[in-house]
Amino acid sequence: MNGVRVGAAQFAVGSSVAENLASCVHAVESAAAEGAEVVVLPGYANHPGRYDDRAHAGRVACGIGGEFVSTVAAAAAAAGVYVKLHVTVADADRVTASNLLVDPAGEVIARADDRAVGRFLDPVVTPPRVVDTPLGRFGMYGGADGRQAEIPRALALGGAQVLLASLWSTDPDDARLHLPVRAAESKVWIVAANVIGRAHAVTDDFAGESGLYGPDGATVTAAPRDAEGVAVARLEPGWADDKTRPDGGDIFLARRPRLYGAGRPPRSKPPAAATTRVAVVRPRGHGMSAIEDAGRLVRAAATDGADLIVLPELFHYADGRADGSFLDGIAVDVVSQALEDSTCHVVTSLPDDAAHVGVLIGASGVIGRQVQMHPCGRHLSWQAAFGDRLTPFDLSWGRLVLVVGDDALYPEVFEIASRLGADLVAVPCAPAERWELTIGLPARSLEQGLNIVAAAHPGPGGGGAILAAGAPARFVAADAVTVAGELHPRVTESTRSAP
Repeated sequence: MNGVRVGAAQFAVGSSVAENLASCVHAVESAAAEGAEVVVLPGYANHPGRYDDRAHAGRVACGIGGEFVSTVAAAAAAAGVYVKLHVTVADADRVTASNLLVDPAGEVIARADDRAVGRFLDPVVTPPRVVDTPLGRFGMYGGADGRQAEIPRALALGGAQVLLASLWSTDPDDARLHLPVRAAESKVWIVAANVIGRAHAVTDDFAGESGLYGPDGATVTAAPRDAEGVAVARLEPGWADDKTRPDGGDIFLARRPRLYGAGRPPRSKPPAAATTRVAVVRPRGHGMSAIEDAGRLVRAAATDGADLIVLPELFHYADGRADGSFLDGIAVDVVSQALEDSTCHVVTSLPDDAAHVGVLIGASGVIGRQVQMHPCGRHLSWQAAFGDRLTPFDLSWGRLVLVVGDDALYPEVFEIASRLGADLVAVPCAPAERWELTIGLPARSLEQGLNIVAAAHPGPGGGGAILAAGAPARFVAADAVTVAGELHPRVTESTRSAP
């Protein structure tokens, strides 16, 4: 198949509605001249998304049949392209930030209103829906609605192959994390257009970097941060219909939606510590050699003052794949003995009959269990029992939640962890795709305000990560043995509870 050429435009949006309209028309014409069949325009294309008052917001808003929308629609018809436009729309006594899809005949064929909006605007009159076109199935969102998974996820679950996103953002994390992770976690394409220039009433510049992201989270093409233009590339919508992972698992078929509404704190929690010392430990080899190495490394990390140590999932199994070994009890004994005379704890995972179970180990042995909640392709031969909840564990330094293996693929799991008041999330894992460690866990940390410590078998994204909420990510190299760091649960707790 020849695929579809798409264009993501970026330009400055100022206080002159007429000048902004001219910029929209020019962008449509420029993208069409480069062969784009679908053109995405940046957020708040009619006027910057900040207003003096409600009346001001209403004055600069568009009508669906008004001059601004009609002129852009005429440009779409003249060029014979689809145009995704994001403007504020005045409907009776409401003013919304709205995503409009114009077809090559110049007709507005779909509308979806933003949920996350600023002062003087109203959220959601018309919710997002999937639009089936001859070029593919499109979903639309705008503004800050992509900084959490819910809306893009719902569109992907509804069958969207390509998400058309219009941003009004000064935050480089949109292009660095939010956009690529939304693409990767649901295996869809995202075409995103952002504004450039100096932001209204703030000191930062708009982030630009309009572009296209593939179903693997990779950036296909991107415009620079500060130059007007159009990023044009070709995509194949049908690729987004394949939700399988390298191990054969299907990320949508494995979802368990009935579990995702859970997660209220079951009890009051103790105050979090100001600082928690953590370590990622990755033993060498497999079988008894890995267990003996784990004992030595755990003892050394605990002696150095670690409060929590995370090992990869199924750490003593080759490549993290259970093979019927009977060494699991020995592994627990060796690790717990390495913690003697220590208040440190260790997290890893082990098979337990037909369940893949995260275990929290102290000096006395296993003191906590977390059964993996989702099926996993690489464990298909033996995994048949699944957990139905996350269980928090209160330790001396704060509240710990275990996310086991491929449960880390699902943004909903980290939303539950946040609702449970987790101060730290431990992730023993064996990632199969690069995005899981490089953008997946950093996005979960940023979006949910979570400290995350992940230990992984060597894979395409490295060997793990130590992610302090609000701080730069620290990635663990694929060949690293022990990496230590500090987290600050009290700061995270305070940030999450702030209004």
